[in-house]
Amino acid sequence: MTPVDQLLARLREEAEGKVGRAITLFDLERIITKWSKEQPAPVVDAWVPVSERLPVEGKTVLLFQKLGPLVGQRAGQSAQHYHWWFNGERLTDGSVTHWMDLPSPPKGGTP
Repeated sequence: MTPVDQLLARLREEAEGKVGRAITLFDLERIITKWSKEQPAPVVDAWVPVSERLPVEGKTVLLFQKLGPLVGQRAGQSAQHYHWWFNGERLTDGSVTHWMDLPSPPKGGTP
């Protein structure tokens, strides 16, 4: 069952308990907030296709493009491509295919 299916099932359960009464915006906010807290945290060490999800604009992430991995930031998008910053240069050729969060810094001091 997908996360969206799970949320819809939760909404249906809530609606059954309110026969003859409309679900309010407050009810929806409460249901969605509770549901979102129950969802597993995203896997950090996994490549995410840009076709599925994008990082927050301006957040530094590990990018994968045709020539290999690099560190950069999402800088917006046009009708044709997503835009990325890398070493002060803007990539707009659609070469970035995947991204992932940077790992946590090492524990116990500087590397």
